[in-house]
Amino acid sequence: MLEFRTVAMIFAGAISVTLPVSTAVAQTTETNCQTGYGNVRCTTKPAGVDYSLLQTKQPSYEENEVLKQQSRALAEQAGALRIQNDRAELPNRVGNLVAKGKCPEAEQVALKAGDFDLAQRTRAYCALTK
Repeated sequence: MLEFRTVAMIFAGAISVTLPVSTAVAQTTETNCQTGYGNVRCTTKPAGVDYSLLQTKQPSYEENEVLKQQSRALAEQAGALRIQNDRAELPNRVGNLVAKGKCPEAEQVALKAGDFDLAQRTRAYCALTK
């Protein structure tokens, strides 16, 4: 760590000079040496740093296929849950439209959702209330 301190020096007059002064900071390093084909190769790095996190590996074809299958399965599950939520909410939406007097719209909403029984009941109820 470098600090800058002002040091006064006197040579035939007063001169003020700013110089970097090094303060002692304890640092540890790790040195790893490997021998291969008659050569020694050493690397030094600060201790406590996990460099393996920086190394990335491209997934293999099989790993990509597994990830794709998992993604498809999750998408199918999400779609099924969305359909269940929509079906659970459908009677409330149709009921709100009927309560507002919008019977043709309520029937269309039920038909578009594929709930023909609800559409038929809505039509019958609206025919009775006219």
